[in-house]
Amino acid sequence: MRILCAAWLFFAAISLQAQEPTTEVDRSDWTADQWVKAARADVRSSYHTFIENHPGVYDENNPDFLAQLAKARDEGLKYASAAEDFGGYSTALGAFSSVLQDGHALAVATGGSASGEAVQWPGFLASWRGNALYVHDASGDERLAPGMKVIACNGAPIRDFVTDHFRSERFRFSEAGQWWAAAPLIFLSEYGAPNSRPKNCTFGGQEGTELALELVWQPAPADIYLRRRMLNRGDRPQIQLSEPRPGLFHIGLPDFQPNEAGRTAYETLYAAVDEQRADLLGARALILDLRHNNGGSSTWSAQLARKLWGKDAVASLGGDKTEIHWRASEGSQRHVEQIVGRLEEQGLAEYVTYFEDIAAGMDAAIARGDVFFVEADGDPEPDAHTVPVPSDLTTPVYVITPGGCASACLDAIDIFKKFGNTILIGAPTSADSTYMEVRVEDLPSGPGKIVIPNKVYVGRGRASGEVYFPDVPMNDLEWATSVFLDRIEEDLKSRKVLIR
Repeated sequence: MRILCAAWLFFAAISLQAQEPTTEVDRSDWTADQWVKAARADVRSSYHTFIENHPGVYDENNPDFLAQLAKARDEGLKYASAAEDFGGYSTALGAFSSVLQDGHALAVATGGSASGEAVQWPGFLASWRGNALYVHDASGDERLAPGMKVIACNGAPIRDFVTDHFRSERFRFSEAGQWWAAAPLIFLSEYGAPNSRPKNCTFGGQEGTELALELVWQPAPADIYLRRRMLNRGDRPQIQLSEPRPGLFHIGLPDFQPNEAGRTAYETLYAAVDEQRADLLGARALILDLRHNNGGSSTWSAQLARKLWGKDAVASLGGDKTEIHWRASEGSQRHVEQIVGRLEEQGLAEYVTYFEDIAAGMDAAIARGDVFFVEADGDPEPDAHTVPVPSDLTTPVYVITPGGCASACLDAIDIFKKFGNTILIGAPTSADSTYMEVRVEDLPSGPGKIVIPNKVYVGRGRASGEVYFPDVPMNDLEWATSVFLDRIEEDLKSRKVLIR
């Protein structure tokens, strides 16, 4: 058995619940010199922690990693010299992380502004659709209307402005899906360098008209983050099988790191798929909805795939002959032991043995002086000459892909897309490096955390940084379930015409 876990993504999407609570330090009276010293110390600490623990240090397939890590350190230290407050401290860590361009390896400031300033917005929120940014919610600025295009801000074309605004804030601008997931955050004061906040923007209206406006920044509504998520990703699907329209079956997959209620929902979902599989075989379409999915463990999607397409059909397609190399460091080994303890507490006995074996293997590798523990594959590799077993599921399967899809969300697409009846609909995804299974630790000097990958995939079919693009792009401003159902019905009709 292999368990593929991961992943904390962009900005505040980082999940820190698994960490031990830390003592809150009052930094409201810190001097500029104290912030500079903390930023420098934590950039250096991040560099040394990666040297001691990051699998990229010894990754033969990434010979430039050490040079990239040194560049990240130098970039972080450059910004740290001017880090005279929390914002400057955050920017220094962001500059370090931006060079690495990896959502699984970064340093991030936590805890918000030392001044306690409330989050502000300019009276509107935007969403990225296609290759442009559009006003989506203009409830706080009557001068604007949903659907107006954001052409430029602070005198720069919007693409240039977004790139510069987030240059030191971990924005992975090389990944198409990150524009969908992150670019709209320029209109929330928590993101980007404070001195680069949009002050004026030009908007495109109907019939080619343009409107240049000075932005009025103001306290944001209390529900600003929920509102932002719902605008960007649409309504959050439930973990369940439903039939919202005759012959259209919908499965919600919003979370691959579920809590206890979520795990129960998955078991109920699997049972429903077993019970209604005959209906799925004769359906007009099946929709697998990944909106709001930020990754987690790929076991949830793998189990669903076996139930939908059939265990033999999935197994006969084989894998990528991926090897999993765990960095044999004391920090990584300690992390795996902590996983064992948490699994025991949660009563997940089926996974305890797996991680106990990993911990023992890492112990032995460290004792030998090896830099990696190579995980044994518990699943027999299929014969390369074996003819794939056909699946009886020939129903069109539409997979809704959000821009923030990464980690185990991408693992799900990896397996779904192996079948010819799978159609991707939505946005281009984000991407992963080959570095996975992260842990989060406090930085020693300031209010920051470091996210450290513990293993590397060797031989994975999907390349580092590779993005999935949708077969059916969904550039509608609204991403409600009903809008997707309408578009899928249109696509089904066009496919029937093509077949005839």
